[in-house]
Amino acid sequence: MKTSRPLDPGLQPERTTLAWRRTMLTGACVALVCARTWMEERSLWVLVATVMVSLSVCTTGFGLVLRRRSCHRHPCDAGTAETYVLAVTSATIAAAGVACLLALITPA
Repeated sequence: MKTSRPLDPGLQPERTTLAWRRTMLTGACVALVCARTWMEERSLWVLVATVMVSLSVCTTGFGLVLRRRSCHRHPCDAGTAETYVLAVTSATIAAAGVACLLALITPA
């Protein structure tokens, strides 16, 4: 006869949630720097970078909410955020990087 013992997820779900929060804070700071730069230069690519970074912060927050709900439903099976949220976040970060690069190399 097999007895099942409860799984202890430890502090890993909490550490992961804190990492998501740090990522959101960093993204918000980058978005503010991009917005300030756009106010001074009025470059199209800086505006695109600002929008993309802001969108990545929003999708990271959405992923954090999904993760928190998943952890509360199944504490022993914390899992990761939905794949589409990670894909959208990755795409927006990549697009923001390209826009920042274009803002640097394109004359004003």
